[in-house]
Amino acid sequence: MEKYSDEELVAFSEKFYQSLRDNPEILTDKTKGMMPYMIQYNWLVSYQTVEGIERILTQMDNRIKNNSNMRFSIDDLKLFYAEFEEEFTLFFEELRLFSSQKLLTL
Repeated sequence: MEKYSDEELVAFSEKFYQSLRDNPEILTDKTKGMMPYMIQYNWLVSYQTVEGIERILTQMDNRIKNNSNMRFSIDDLKLFYAEFEEEFTLFFEELRLFSSQKLLTL
């Protein structure tokens, strides 16, 4: 995903997880509880693939008491992946431009 960042996702994820470990006092109890699983299963890196998103949605669906059928949304992701990617790319470019302009005013 070099088109969105110069930093590799694995390196970014490791730094992010380390920042969580280094700053437990600012984390909610809920975040502290799920942090070991987030790190063990490397959630941030797994989100880069459709299979990883599908796994997470299935796990979330299983945890929700009323069956939300969230896992089936992966079918729409697969069906409309190109459209979602195009929309995200447009949004990301707008975000990049906005951020660059905002930094000039700070």
